[in-house]
Parts: sequence; structure tokens; C-alpha cells
Amino acid sequence: MARIPAAYQPGYRAVLDVREEYLQSGFDEVTAEYGTFGDYLSGALGLSAKDLRALRAQLLVG
Repeated sequence: MARIPAAYQPGYRAVLDVREEYLQSGFDEVTAEYGTFGDYLSGALGLSAKDLRALRAQLLVG
């Protein structure tokens, strides 16, 4: 944010802000529509078990 001009910072904050209630709302929608997050990943996004293993290897530490 330090490099963003002051006039633009409020807009960036609104887009980049992460709040628990925003995340929970997204998880609630996934659960309501697909039942589980795993079903969302495979059904809605079309990710295979191989895709998920590759993502986990790239994105998770440990």
C-alpha cells in the first residue's frame, strides 16, 4: 500500500481487505451449493486428484 498514491488507497483497501465474515460467507455458499469444499473443487472447478496434489505441493509448506 505504501507505493499506491493516497487517493487510490481506499479503493485498494476495499478490494484487498480480508475479513472473517467475508470468508465465512464464501464457505457457507460453497457448503450450500456443493456440500463440501472438496466437492466444489472437483465439481465446480473441475480439479482432479492429481491437480489438487500439484496445487498442495506448490502452495502448502510442511
